[in-house]
Amino acid sequence: MQFHELSESEVTFSLECEPEDDRPEDHFSEPEDAQWVRDELNSGNDWAWFTAKVTAQWKNWKGTDYLGACSYNSEAEFRADDYFASMKSEALADLNRTLRAEWCVLSARCEG
Repeated sequence: MQFHELSESEVTFSLECEPEDDRPEDHFSEPEDAQWVRDELNSGNDWAWFTAKVTAQWKNWKGTDYLGACSYNSEAEFRADDYFASMKSEALADLNRTLRAEWCVLSARCEG
C-alpha cells in the first residue's frame, strides 16, 4: 500500500488576514508608503498591513503557510498575487507532510 499525496482540487483553501506585529516603517523605504498603511488601517482596511495565513484542509487535517508584512489594497488584490498561489502550494505541501507522517505511523500498525 502506498501513500498518495493530495492535489489542490481535493482540498479546501482558506485565507485569513491576521494582525502584523512589525511596524510598517521598518519595511518601507519611503515614509509616504508607511503613512498610506497607517491611514488605511485607521480607515478599517485590514489588508493594508497584515500577516497572511493560508490553510489547506482535507477532512480533519490541515496544513498552513504564513507570510508577514503584507500590504495590499484588498483581499482580491492579494488573491491575484503570485504570493497567494505560492502559499497555497506550501500549505498543501504541509498538509501532505502531516498526512504522510500519520499514514506511516498507522500503516506500521497494519499486518500484512
